[in-house]
Formats: sequence, structure tokens, C-alpha cells
Amino acid sequence: MAGERTPDTNIHPAGAKFVNGSSDDDISLREHLQRQLDATHREFDRLLGDQAGLFDRVIIDLRTLLDERYLTQVKAIEKAEMATEKRFEGVNEFRDQLRDQALTFMPRSEAEVRIIALTERSDVNANQIIATAAIQSERINKLELSINTRLAASDGKGAGLNAAWGYLVAAIGVVGGLVGLIIGLR
Repeated sequence: MAGERTPDTNIHPAGAKFVNGSSDDDISLREHLQRQLDATHREFDRLLGDQAGLFDRVIIDLRTLLDERYLTQVKAIEKAEMATEKRFEGVNEFRDQLRDQALTFMPRSEAEVRIIALTERSDVNANQIIATAAIQSERINKLELSINTRLAASDGKGAGLNAAWGYLVAAIGVVGGLVGLIIGLR
């Protein structure tokens, strides 16, 4: 093609000029390209090995990181399971206490029956107490009246006795005065 440069096939990669098969330094184009291809393959293999080593290190680092995260999550899960187990133990213990209470407490229906019976009994007792109190109050009133009557009679007797003593003392005084007068006139 016109105007294109063609590679200079007379220049050796090391700078030696090619001469048509006349020297040991002389190599064919095919050999030269093969060497270039081999060098490129070696460079590619080296880069590929470097990349593979890099990828291996990244994979190892990722595996280590993931293992650490996995262990951390396993520990967190174990802690959560232990906490949940403890919580459920507490809940179960509370349930057992409630069950024990339910066994020791009387049922609501039985309590209501007992309360009604006690209320009826207390009403009967209250009515009996009221009746007994009325009877006792009546007895007390009768006793009070009897006592007041006796006191009044006793006061009357006492007043009569006091008056009789007064009359007796006055009579003795009069008799004594008459005796003294009679003795004094003689």
C-alpha cells in the first residue's frame, strides 16, 4: 500500500542488522517473531502468575474476613439463644408459679358461693343480734323501773324511819323534860 511504512526486517531486536543467513547473529523473521511471542508469553505468564497470587491473597483475606464475621455471628447467635433460653426459663418459672397459685386458690365460682353464704349468715346473725338487743333493752328498762321503784320505796321508808327517830327523840326529850320538871317541883 502506498504511503504505509513497512517494518524494517533488516534490524535485529538487539540492534544487529540482518543479512541473508550469513552470520550466527542472523536469525529469520519467523524465529524473531517466535522469540517475541515467547517473550510475550513469558511476560503474560508472569503477569498472570502475579495476578493469580494477588487474587489468591485477596481470596484468602476475604475468606479470613468472612470466617471472622461468621464466627462473630455464631457467637452473637449463641448469646442470643442463651438470653432467649434464660428468658424462657424465667417465663416458664412464672408459669409454674401461676399454675401453683391456681391449684392453691379457690375457683371464682366457689368463692362467690361462699361469699353469698357468709353474707346470708351475717344477715341472719345481725337480725338475731338486733332482736336480742331489743329484748335485752326491754329487760334493762324493766329492771331500771323496778330499781327506781324500790329506791323510791326505800327512800320513803328511810324518810319515815328518820321521821320516827325524830319523833322518838322529841318524845324522849319531852318525857325527860317532864320528868325533870316533876322532879324539880317536888
